[in-house]
Amino acid sequence: MTPRQLQVLRLLAQGATNNSIAEELGISSNSVVNHLSAVYGALDIPDNCNSRVMATLDYLTATGQLSALTRTN
Repeated sequence: MTPRQLQVLRLLAQGATNNSIAEELGISSNSVVNHLSAVYGALDIPDNCNSRVMATLDYLTATGQLSALTRTN
């Protein structure tokens, strides 16, 4: 993934909407959609699932944040 796609994915994982991602990064909403399509493709996320959730789970797993969230004491 490109650095910009990773930025978009990070903001997506934080719960940002496409419009807020666009505003944060100073790009158009259409650019966000294009970046997200590339992210979903890079992560092999099928079109028939909730892509935003799957991308967030992949991001949290890759950054080690998912295991921290699911750890029990």
